[in-house]
Amino acid sequence: MYRIIGYNEPTDKNGFIVLDQRVNRTVSEGKLTIKETDIDDLELTVNRDNLLFDNVRPMHTHVEVYDDDKLLFRGRAIKPKKEMQSSGRFIRTYTFEDIEAYLLDSIQRFYEAVGLTPKEFLQSLIDVHNSQVPQYKQFKLRNCNVTNNKDDAYRQIDYPKTRDAIKDKLINELGGYLVTEYKPDGPNILDYVTDIGNDHKNDTPIQLAVNMQSASLTIDPTKVITRVIPLGKQLDSQTVDVSGENSTVTTGGGATTAINGDWTEAIKHAAKMMNVNLDQNGLNAVLRRINQESGGSETVTNNWDSNARAGHPSTGLLQYIQPTFDTWKVQGYEDIHKGFHQLLALFNDSNWLADISRAGGWGPTGTRRVNGPVSDTTTETLTNGWGWPFPNVGEGSFSQVQRFGYDGGYRTNSFHDGLDFGSVDHPGSEVHAIHGGTVVFKGYMGGLGNYVVTHSTDGFNIVYQEAFSSAGQIRVNIGDKVKTGDVIGWRNTDHLHVGVTKADFYEAVKKSFTNDGTWLDPQALIKNGGDGSQSEDESKKEEVSNSNAARPKLTITSVNEGRDYIDIPDLQKEFGIINGTIEFNEVTDANDLMNQAKAWISAQRVPESWEVSAVELNLPNFDHFKVADRYMFINPYVAQSQLLRVVQKEVDLLQPHKSTLTIGDKSLGLTDYQLETSRQAQDLERVKVIVSRVAEIQASGQADTSSTTTIVQSGASSQDVTQLKFDMQQLQTIINDKIPAGYVSQADFNVLKAEVDKLKGAN
Repeated sequence: MYRIIGYNEPTDKNGFIVLDQRVNRTVSEGKLTIKETDIDDLELTVNRDNLLFDNVRPMHTHVEVYDDDKLLFRGRAIKPKKEMQSSGRFIRTYTFEDIEAYLLDSIQRFYEAVGLTPKEFLQSLIDVHNSQVPQYKQFKLRNCNVTNNKDDAYRQIDYPKTRDAIKDKLINELGGYLVTEYKPDGPNILDYVTDIGNDHKNDTPIQLAVNMQSASLTIDPTKVITRVIPLGKQLDSQTVDVSGENSTVTTGGGATTAINGDWTEAIKHAAKMMNVNLDQNGLNAVLRRINQESGGSETVTNNWDSNARAGHPSTGLLQYIQPTFDTWKVQGYEDIHKGFHQLLALFNDSNWLADISRAGGWGPTGTRRVNGPVSDTTTETLTNGWGWPFPNVGEGSFSQVQRFGYDGGYRTNSFHDGLDFGSVDHPGSEVHAIHGGTVVFKGYMGGLGNYVVTHSTDGFNIVYQEAFSSAGQIRVNIGDKVKTGDVIGWRNTDHLHVGVTKADFYEAVKKSFTNDGTWLDPQALIKNGGDGSQSEDESKKEEVSNSNAARPKLTITSVNEGRDYIDIPDLQKEFGIINGTIEFNEVTDANDLMNQAKAWISAQRVPESWEVSAVELNLPNFDHFKVADRYMFINPYVAQSQLLRVVQKEVDLLQPHKSTLTIGDKSLGLTDYQLETSRQAQDLERVKVIVSRVAEIQASGQADTSSTTTIVQSGASSQDVTQLKFDMQQLQTIINDKIPAGYVSQADFNVLKAEVDKLKGAN
């Protein structure tokens, strides 16, 4: 038995009875349409005796439909219609839509994403939706088992409603079903799953001319917008002149402190500055001596030996005493408490390796190698050379997951398209350019974060990404010329990702997880000084365009205090916040766009006209069928019996035997049902049209069988016309004779059952 409870506001806990025959509350008409892939809806017609009469506010009033105690539908009012019938009776007709329609009340912004799984992408859409709507309209993603690694690479959206974005970028491309579930205390539940429904292979077959007919319902939703997002012309592509970049640059240097307690890179740097040929044996000897003398500390001091008693204790990384350090220190590096300065003093000893390799204490015994200042390689001038983004660290060390190429299975296809410099293994905030060039792109993209791309005259596109929490952390702008070693921004995240490609950057992004040579190894390029490519002739003009990039449309953000929308307070007071876009495709100026949007708002009216078309057929026992379940389909006009899906069900709340089914095509999963059109499906659609047209003729009482034959022959000349006509006659007999005679209401059935049970007890 069906019941309907109404609520004046969506957050009300106490409602009122709209339909419940047990307490004599009824409606004039009621039709609930449950759909597999669209938003469910409910249409109610009531008279003055019903509490809904003139008590419905669109977007505010909500109703719940129950089958006994099972909730079938929860939705909001969208379309009121007032009518006086020819008898003088006043009625009201209201249309309600399921809570899934809440996803139509929010607008996604222009957005690009790379490397997101369907679940991650859907979560990002839900997060944006929830940020724009009140709590009762919010959703929580519970289950998402739709996956497709090949589709994880790149997605772009451009101001769609949230539900449209889900349908376009997920359901239409990958298949699957969106399922919502109402939660009184919020948030509502949303699932995105590969399949729904159950199979009925051995029960409740669907047989043509016995219990099969098609129906369709077209709904024109009310298009109310209370927060307008005006969109102008799509922004033109930009071209950047990348010719004439400076060819003489300064390279980066190396580490001057320990990195996570490891002095290896600083030792290498000091040896290079002192022109010492340092092999692995020499490096190991220095590391052993550091561990023996200070354990790696720059400040530890020995206050208990003879040197301390003499007034000059040994101190620092290599435990120099001040007089000895003064003898061997290098000009410009004269602080005994800095470990790097002690390393330079060590390498200033011509006999350094033998001195630190002997057992026990050590001291310099050779001669000074350098008496004047030394040249730090960080100031060495090269022709558009390559350098490390954190010069004080140099190359440093990388774990497998940070390196370019095979990452051990961590990412899609186990491929990493760049080199990650972690904030722990490569400390520092200033990000230095690894190669000279011109800034050609700067922006934000899902998966990359805020990013900047430079293009060099020898053909390299270099992207710096994932290091900048905001655009303000990037120092350079499009068109700027940078040299190797220039600071391009400040890292304030846990790592910097550097990617290098010679392909168009936006095309390369789509191959972020494809190891086909599009992306190059930054570590090898920096160490080897490139790949041997030569710069173009500087006298020749070269340009780079973003024509392959997804380009957003003009918005009013620049002239509306950073907001891309205009609120309509009067409509928001009536309907709440409902986001929507209005396009002015020829407008190229933000001020003009603002003015045209305001003019549109002044002229906007709440649409009141609507129309509904439906096919109604009297068929028995449809309460046995469930939307999305599959039933055995048996008829002579399809090659073989097969499982077919109920894709829609219209429930007449007052006369369940008048419910209508829409039978879908063959369904074996995502590919068969949603992504392909099979020959069997085409045949079935043709038969459905034939059945509908013949039923219309018979229902109208026309006796001209020639018309029926013409319809059937024109739609399916190769089918068994005689059998079809016989089947339709049988169907009409069931509708006209058997249903009225054999159908009883649920209430009458319960009374009869109680009497039978009483008789059984008497025996």
